[in-house]
Amino acid sequence: MAPNINIFRDPRYLKASACAKHYAVHSGPEKNGHSFNSDVSTYDLWDTYLPAFHTLVVDANVSGVMCAYNAFKG
Repeated sequence: MAPNINIFRDPRYLKASACAKHYAVHSGPEKNGHSFNSDVSTYDLWDTYLPAFHTLVVDANVSGVMCAYNAFKG
């Protein structure tokens, strides 16, 4: 399990906009993504997942952040 940033370019839009997704722990099978419970360690959360989103929001100034649709420690 690792962070995943999806890059999507669509020529129909004149403005470029970046969205960081899926915050923050998007891991698991896609077919049951709405019911999957992602349970990563505190270390993995702060060392692996969150730094990528911090960089995207603070340094890259993305225009939006999309949440993950799976549960986290739920």
